[in-house]
Amino acid sequence: MIRIIKSFRTITSILFIAILLITYSYMIESLMVFTNVEKTRMIKVESLFYIGLAVFVFVNLIFFLFDKALISYRSRNDVSPFFTSSTFLGWLYFLNLSVNILLITIIMYLGFINSKDYYQFMSYSILLYLGPVLIIVSLIALPVLYFRYR
Repeated sequence: MIRIIKSFRTITSILFIAILLITYSYMIESLMVFTNVEKTRMIKVESLFYIGLAVFVFVNLIFFLFDKALISYRSRNDVSPFFTSSTFLGWLYFLNLSVNILLITIIMYLGFINSKDYYQFMSYSILLYLGPVLIIVSLIALPVLYFRYR
């Protein structure tokens, strides 16, 4: 199960880079980001690319370091058995997958809003809810897995 989740995590990493590059290639020079109803802010496409890449690398680096710390704690006996189990590691990989999907949908939605072509991006707005729903599901699943493991 962990191998399947890790492979999907790798696929979403490649998909994020691909979508970021596609969005960068077909966007106009500056794009519009809504801060609230009456204000909009313009940022350059290069800034979106580098900020998106930096956020993606930072988030995945945090998950990678946390994963390596848990694996190194497995050798110690003073750690709770749940947090070193494959169940918790699977949950952690699923949370990482969920965050990657959230970042993918954010970049896709910004690309739809600021595209040169006309897209009915409101029909794709359901995709925006996919990332937060997966994160909420994984956060609810942690206590359930913890009490089931005990």
